Amino acid sequence: MAKLTYQQRKKLPGGVFAVDHKKRKYPIQDKAYLAGIIDGEGSVFIERRLTLRPQEKSTIYTPRISIANTDIRLIDWLKDNFGGHIIKTDRNGNWKVSYCWQIASHKAIELARMVMPYLKLKGVQAHILSCFEYEAIWSKGGKPEDSKMPISEITRREELYQECKILNRKGKESGAKTETIAS
Repeated sequence: MAKLTYQQRKKLPGGVFAVDHKKRKYPIQDKAYLAGIIDGEGSVFIERRLTLRPQEKSTIYTPRISIANTDIRLIDWLKDNFGGHIIKTDRNGNWKVSYCWQIASHKAIELARMVMPYLKLKGVQAHILSCFEYEAIWSKGGKPEDSKMPISEITRREELYQECKILNRKGKESGAKTETIAS
């Protein structure tokens, strides 16, 4: 995929998204609904993990979108319409069973591009995912045995990871001032 400018990315058609290698058009209502769910219940991020291979250690960066909820109907709708997978968490005690829907790699990037115009809170994170440009040559099974990802690409992915990490940070920012808002 050629590197796109921000203006070119803004003009990407949001109506087509690949699910299991099939083209599907989504009504604007579904895109807006999904954006609202992502803004309220979701997380848009880049996962960084260290993998131990017999010959070398390497860092893998994976774009992801996840949504957690206790209502399986929502989670099933996400899986049926957009693919991905579901993780079930059953805590002991008085907690409800919760479900987490996740989509990763190129599908997460395509989904981020599709809902970006409708996001109110997580649009910047979606834009960062759209910049990731998941390249098939470095994906599972596509990498030649003797090739290594260029340092410049590793650095770029680390920078995108750090940007998402800062945006998704929980808690009060250090040095932030408290301000009273009149009602």
